[in-house]
Amino acid sequence: MYDPSRAAPCGRTYQFLLRTRRGLPCCREPLDYQTLLDLWAAQAASDGVAVHAYVLMPNHVHLLLTAADRA
Repeated sequence: MYDPSRAAPCGRTYQFLLRTRRGLPCCREPLDYQTLLDLWAAQAASDGVAVHAYVLMPNHVHLLLTAADRA
């Protein structure tokens, strides 16, 4: 459930690290990586989130994101 008191302030830049369980690969085929990027780009644009950088590794992902200020 969404808890507004725990929400990160908008306008700040955050680094996220997403890891798979037990070191399993997050994508099986090269096309899977592109599909993942396309989905994230569409969602980021929809939510007003700027993606500054990303690193896709076999079992983890780094993201550098900034959420737009709510007006």
